[in-house]
Amino acid sequence: MVAVTDSTRNAVWQEMLDAARLVRYYDALSSRQQRWNRGVRLVLLASATAGIAAGMNALPESFRVVSGAVIGILVAWDFLADHANKAAVLGSIGRECNEAEVELAGLWREIQADSVDDDEARRLLSDLARRVTRSTDRAGSAHIPTNERLNVRCEEAAFKALADRYAAG
Repeated sequence: MVAVTDSTRNAVWQEMLDAARLVRYYDALSSRQQRWNRGVRLVLLASATAGIAAGMNALPESFRVVSGAVIGILVAWDFLADHANKAAVLGSIGRECNEAEVELAGLWREIQADSVDDDEARRLLSDLARRVTRSTDRAGSAHIPTNERLNVRCEEAAFKALADRYAAG
């Protein structure tokens, strides 16, 4: 068996780091979209309830106007922002990246145990990288912009987690 080269070993490690970052990033983005969705709907519910109360003349006229405006703005925002769909897409991407992360960890263990040759390791790595790219490309199709600050924070957390997990000694 041809030993795995340092180049392949490094490529697998880099892909592991990237997959770990992506799992954290897309999970965090999904959670944010879910919070926005719940928040908008909660305020919409409160505004609609206030509108009903205002309709019964229990509240002043100015409150009825404000409540109606808030409802209209929130309905439009909810429709345009599409937080629920974005959360679902992001959650799906996060799960697919997590699957790739698990498979990359398995590949790494095989490399460390010298139970895979270089050609097979490169083929598996290429397949996993393609799957991750295909999955993450869906974020652009769903009009989800990149959050650079969150991406950097997730990168730092992923690098620390992998360094802790695979530290020698």
